[in-house]
Amino acid sequence: MWPLFNWLGERSNCDLANASFESHVCKANGVPFNRFHRDALHMDFLWDETLRQQHHNLKNCIETYLGIETTPFAEASQGKDFDVALRENAEVAIKYAALDPLGTTLVCDILQDYLEKRPAREGYNSWELYERWERPFQQTHIHMEQAGDPINRAEV
Repeated sequence: MWPLFNWLGERSNCDLANASFESHVCKANGVPFNRFHRDALHMDFLWDETLRQQHHNLKNCIETYLGIETTPFAEASQGKDFDVALRENAEVAIKYAALDPLGTTLVCDILQDYLEKRPAREGYNSWELYERWERPFQQTHIHMEQAGDPINRAEV
């Protein structure tokens, strides 16, 4: 196993854009996916669940919270595969690819600040609700998705 895989498996403070999707990618490639610190899309949904129900993605969050207009991948790569675009125009390809991890952490920072300032339930602000309830159950949900555990609506 590559050292990067071990590092990812040991980290608990990685910010993710979409933990549910990224966990499936990791599992499909044999990368340990044990825990994470913050999930940008989950936090965004907690902040305003009605705001982006149809266009809920990292690029949208980057535009909304950071004011950075993003370039669609097809435009940045000129319709080519990423590895081809990287060979032909490394600067454009790297700028496109680098925006995701940087944007993820910056969006998480902003949303954490917003959530810390908003009351949720008695004794909790919205960040504490995310940290103590949402995130731990999110990991359980991810494991259920990966295991394919069926959910019986009548029992729930």
